[in-house]
Amino acid sequence: MGFAEPMVADFSIVIRVSRIDLEDLRENRIGRLNDVAIAHFRESFSQFFRRYAYDEWYPLSKDQFDAYATGYSEAIEPYPWQR
Repeated sequence: MGFAEPMVADFSIVIRVSRIDLEDLRENRIGRLNDVAIAHFRESFSQFFRRYAYDEWYPLSKDQFDAYATGYSEAIEPYPWQR
């Protein structure tokens, strides 16, 4: 079975698949990703699971901000929704 063009995968959209369904589809695999594609997949996929924003104070509510700011040694300026 030959392909005229290389196969590609788009990892910009992530969907959930149950483990049981995924195991049932194992027999349908026809290929594997090469080393470059694996590295790209890992980085793209990990972006989906990053939990914290670059400014860790940004997503906190007022109550959360108050709880975290009391134990923090530096003075942190709250955002308007945290006052």
